[in-house]
Amino acid sequence: MFNVLKKTLRKEFGHQKYEQYAQYIKRNIREAKQDNTEIYNDLYAMLREKEAARLLEMQERLNASLLDAFYISKNYLMTFVAYLAAFVIIASFVAQMYAVPSMFLISGLFLVKTYEFVVNKFCYIDAHMVLVYKSVLDRLLMEQK
Repeated sequence: MFNVLKKTLRKEFGHQKYEQYAQYIKRNIREAKQDNTEIYNDLYAMLREKEAARLLEMQERLNASLLDAFYISKNYLMTFVAYLAAFVIIASFVAQMYAVPSMFLISGLFLVKTYEFVVNKFCYIDAHMVLVYKSVLDRLLMEQK
């Protein structure tokens, strides 16, 4: 799976809860609503009984996922430049037998990185869910302190 936010959220909530929240957010988007109180209240009730140490671990995992998504976006330009440079260098050896398969290989790898970039860059539903989840974690940690 290429979407790091979706992967983390599914691990934290479970597949069924994740799909339920995603459907709720999609429905709200279609109806032009910004109301996420149902998700917020459900997460709050689910996480309220957890210990502070467990909540901190959850927050660390969420922050690590957010950093991973940021690095994927940040490093994409360097990936693109490296791909172009490698393609030009390999293309200059067209007469050689291994140049064409090498160009297909790096093009395939570049398409995989491009897919990863696009999926992580435009994951509005997951980003929306992360904001709600992060606010619940922050509130619970503040209440326990």
